[in-house]
Amino acid sequence: MNKRIITSLGLLFYAILATSTYECKNKPSESPESTLEFVGRVKDYRSNYINDRLVILFLNGKEVGRNVSDLGKYYYDKAPNDGLFKIVIPNTFELTEKEITDQKYVVDQLSTIERAKKGDFGAATYIDLGSGREGFDYHFVFPTRNNLKYTIKILNGDAGNISRDILDCVGETYISSDNEVICPASIIDGEAKNIELTEEIEETQKGSGIQIPIDNCLGNTTINQNYSGGESFIHEVNFSLGVNAGIFKRVQAKLGVNTKEESYQKIETNFTAKPKTKMVYTITWFEVWKHGKIQISTEKGLKTIPFKVKTQNEMSKSRQRYAKCDYRPRS
Repeated sequence: MNKRIITSLGLLFYAILATSTYECKNKPSESPESTLEFVGRVKDYRSNYINDRLVILFLNGKEVGRNVSDLGKYYYDKAPNDGLFKIVIPNTFELTEKEITDQKYVVDQLSTIERAKKGDFGAATYIDLGSGREGFDYHFVFPTRNNLKYTIKILNGDAGNISRDILDCVGETYISSDNEVICPASIIDGEAKNIELTEEIEETQKGSGIQIPIDNCLGNTTINQNYSGGESFIHEVNFSLGVNAGIFKRVQAKLGVNTKEESYQKIETNFTAKPKTKMVYTITWFEVWKHGKIQISTEKGLKTIPFKVKTQNEMSKSRQRYAKCDYRPRS
């Protein structure tokens, strides 16, 4: 057999192999892998990717894994990005790629080689949330599996500011009927006797602020510029320890707070720049937390539990600074 025939057969074999591989790659697998990987990126209300957000994965309402968003690169990423989380769990119910794809969830197979490059071993099936907002929940339901449900919950705010009972209750939390994350070991049962707000207020800055430059370097009179804008925020009640659903609802009713409700706050203001000046104003928004305490009558006596509630955004006093005029006046 001459070299030309061998080469032709080799090309034919390669073409058949390539076609077979292509068809296999585009056909969802019906064989379950031993591992599921839930991945995604966390974004804020401005759609910026953010780190240090606690992400908890629940299976039928019970925690099965957690991770904190951070700068990272997933298997298919060419460069690192902020906000990445990855939660790896056993594929207990042997879900297949085809079953996941049938529900229109973004999914793919990860080969042993792909995972080994990142220090992981064995093949896996990943479910990609994509971009998820902090403070929101995302559900993956499988009706043909008796409504088997995985839930990704992205907790709002920096991980370090979340209640210690949630941070320390790794693998044991569950989702309550109020859609709150609960640690059963720290639940306080009893009757709410007194609910009051203290004078303590905590402000948490949102983002780095909005800059508004006004260039009046060539002007001879003061100029004015109107600004109109706003920010969204989510109402929340955060207890230092877990409380039962009845106590939680009493606090909501007393304070008139519907948790997880999203509100929008708008402002209009006016800025000026004197002649021959260039001004830069900065508007900064803060989430305002009001602190309070609740007295609970328990079997072991009266307990006082601190809490804080977020009911509004607040615009700080706008900062201003002079900028250098980038021209030379005529002599």
